[in-house]
Amino acid sequence: SDLEVEDRSDVENMGEKKSPTGIVLATEEDCEEPPLKRTRVEEERKHGKNGGGEEEPAWMNDLSAVNKALLRSFLAYESDELRVTVEGKESKKAAISLLFEILIGVFKCFSSFIVSCGAGEFRCSLPLGASVVSSEVWKSKKDAKMECARRAIRALLTLSIESVRTVKKEVTVVKMEEDTVAGGDTVSMNGEKKRNENGVKKEKMECSGFKCEESVRRPRPDGVMAQSTLSNLLQEQAYAMFHKLAAACPPAANTHRVLAAIFVQDRMTSRLHCVSLATGNKCIKACSLSFEGRAVHDCHAEILTRRGFMRWLYTQVQLAQSAPDKSALVRSGEEGEEGGGGKLRLRKRFSIHLFISTAPCGDGRVYQFGGKKKQDYKNVGRLRHKIEDGEGTVLGEKEDERLSIDSFMLGQRLRTMSCSDKVLKWNVMGLQGSLLSHFVHPIYLSSLTLAHFTRESCVARACFGRVQGFVPSDPEYAVNSSLALRSSTFVLPNTMARARPKSSSVSANWNATDGGVELIDTKTGRALQSKDAGQGAATSRLAKVYMLSRFASLTPGKGSIKYLDAKRSSVGYSKTLHELHKYLQVEAKLGQWQSKPNDFSQVEVDN
Repeated sequence: SDLEVEDRSDVENMGEKKSPTGIVLATEEDCEEPPLKRTRVEEERKHGKNGGGEEEPAWMNDLSAVNKALLRSFLAYESDELRVTVEGKESKKAAISLLFEILIGVFKCFSSFIVSCGAGEFRCSLPLGASVVSSEVWKSKKDAKMECARRAIRALLTLSIESVRTVKKEVTVVKMEEDTVAGGDTVSMNGEKKRNENGVKKEKMECSGFKCEESVRRPRPDGVMAQSTLSNLLQEQAYAMFHKLAAACPPAANTHRVLAAIFVQDRMTSRLHCVSLATGNKCIKACSLSFEGRAVHDCHAEILTRRGFMRWLYTQVQLAQSAPDKSALVRSGEEGEEGGGGKLRLRKRFSIHLFISTAPCGDGRVYQFGGKKKQDYKNVGRLRHKIEDGEGTVLGEKEDERLSIDSFMLGQRLRTMSCSDKVLKWNVMGLQGSLLSHFVHPIYLSSLTLAHFTRESCVARACFGRVQGFVPSDPEYAVNSSLALRSSTFVLPNTMARARPKSSSVSANWNATDGGVELIDTKTGRALQSKDAGQGAATSRLAKVYMLSRFASLTPGKGSIKYLDAKRSSVGYSKTLHELHKYLQVEAKLGQWQSKPNDFSQVEVDN
């Protein structure tokens, strides 16, 4: 075997330690100087003998102490599972995870495995700049990937950062200009420019290699989600943005088990603007609920991303009032529309795209395995609840069971509607929410992109198919059944499963309006920055009280404003939402929508 050491006495002389599971351990002392012994196969692969040692590449100085120790351990033993002890603390990591952390964190390379198979045999390759590292043929895909990862790590020792860094001529990251989508990072989908009739340079609209037309809107016969280069670009830029933010805020680096981002696409310039991004996959405990609206109840990435998008919308409403030409919103009638009561709407040139690294929890993850009997699928489409301090979702126990303060005092766990159910709600009510509905017409998603392969039929059912028969009485609202569903192939699911961290009790969020990364404790729903500074828990900018403050700033002179009153005064929104809940429970028989007790909506701010 390639992993066998030439002589067991050599290992003993190096002071090898083994865990109970047989995994080789390297101590801190072992990692201070790279071990000089190499396996016979490794020596044969080298172009020349180096006298028992080799010079470390300069980029290793950019690694953390733990990753540097892990890399040295790999070079010593070439194991697929690595463990080291640094400063008295043991750390373990798979070699494949170490590879992608080095590629993304140091080389800024976002390559992914390419697996070819035939007749039960697998070969894996990984592009590294202009070169490609490939494995031998294996009977197992896992073995092919692990060997490719081992070879890639060895190859990186001989390559420079500039030669490996991902470069795409048709994708250029440019500085945000002071245009209608102020405040966010932009991505030009084509570097070419041309002049219009007035001689002014503008972005070429038909982008080379990235066609921005709508993708397949209905499930394909095989049920697999449609793939497009736009979806790959969304995922690539979402992760690039996250790693850029994590570099500025290291505590956010390991929070991206689930990552979500919202982009605004400008059809006139073929640009994507990331306006909100978040990570997380947990909800707070019932004991952390706040009567003053200072706790964020749901810390799942999709939910936090949408709340960050709402803060961006508040800024656009303010711009529409003070500098209309710089806002992404325009008043009804100013672009050819009729009526609308003077409300704002998204300019026709813009569209909204949501990226999620995995299918939304709840019905979006309930796949129809097995036979075709109807009774086998009696729970498909049902509303589901997230449980506090846990992962996954459960069905409601009773149709008439309501959340109450008394039940919390008796030990009932807090339940929150699943992300699939909330995305379903957004596809009827819009992303803007009840407070912004005072100023803005419903804003719907144009597309939903998932990083993992999944069945489009299941996601389509979860996001809008369950309410196809719902017809709101208010013509302002409708079921957004034109939502385009896409699956990205930029990073393969197995690769991401290995690279992404375990669930974290911290979630991170960023939006183009506020800038900077905010960390939230998912157990309390409070921001962590001030707490780390010894000033106690802080209120997150995404909390209910700050949303109400933004709303109050748009309605000056009205004195004290209560959150519940402001929601109810949006008559069209409240009426349609009530009709939707009734349809889900009575007509579709999918269960009861769970809402927090009104005691937690008695938030009030002075205007």
